[in-house]
Amino acid sequence: MITDTRLYKVLTLTGTLPFLASAVIAVGGAGSISALLPAAELAGSYGLAILSFLCGTHWATQLHSRENLPTNLLLISNFIVVAVWITYLIPGNEVLMLTTQIIAFLYLLHIDRSLLRGGRITRDYFGVRLQATAIAILSLLVVIYFDLG
Repeated sequence: MITDTRLYKVLTLTGTLPFLASAVIAVGGAGSISALLPAAELAGSYGLAILSFLCGTHWATQLHSRENLPTNLLLISNFIVVAVWITYLIPGNEVLMLTTQIIAFLYLLHIDRSLLRGGRITRDYFGVRLQATAIAILSLLVVIYFDLG
């Protein structure tokens, strides 16, 4: 039987595959797929989904915390999702959209580092989050440089 720790590691790292695919498409390694599925669209839509998911985990942390947290994760999560969503809706501004997502990923990781220091998440979970965030951000940078640059 798979443990919860192993499951979230597998799911988290497998969840970076669409980011990696968008980077491959951006550098031209996917041939005709890029005509059907532009790298920026793949990265942007998936980034929006993942950032919404990460903000949802912060909601759970806030709702299940018995102590006051130094930051209101409910408000911050809503702000981040709405900001990322609005930039996603702006046509022809993919660089802004992906840059906003990079900033959001970094800020959410910063929050997780604070949660780690406060003992609200485990070092193991934070390590997986750090790996996945690095893959996502590097992939988004590749898309910006090769597909939109």
